[in-house]
Amino acid sequence: MKFIIYSNIFFFIPVIAALWLHEWVYFIIGFSACIFSPIYHYLREYHPQKTKLFKTVRDLDWISAVCSYAYMYYYTFTKVQPQYQMPLAIALTLTIAFFWYGFKFGNYNRTHPWFHTVLPLVSFLVVISK
Repeated sequence: MKFIIYSNIFFFIPVIAALWLHEWVYFIIGFSACIFSPIYHYLREYHPQKTKLFKTVRDLDWISAVCSYAYMYYYTFTKVQPQYQMPLAIALTLTIAFFWYGFKFGNYNRTHPWFHTVLPLVSFLVVISK
């Protein structure tokens, strides 16, 4: 199995932290990314992309990703200690830039798995910085 698929396991790190800290909204949104992202990447790698299932899972993956980022920014500026807010917001923004570069200009299959390893670290730092 390809790294782009199994690198999704790192998304469970901030999800488990959110569960441990009783951050239920953070947990639910993060858990949706843990579900839809590996399914999307699996279908993208091994099945035709024209199927209705692929399009549905792709849309759900994008929705969960956008909701995750929106909530991480919200969480950063409403629940995180003030001295950590700006560094975490910058780190979140850098992960978006890293994703966008890999998606538009870089080698997506080579860079995106590393996005799956860096973003969970940043997300973990966000959730524990309360």
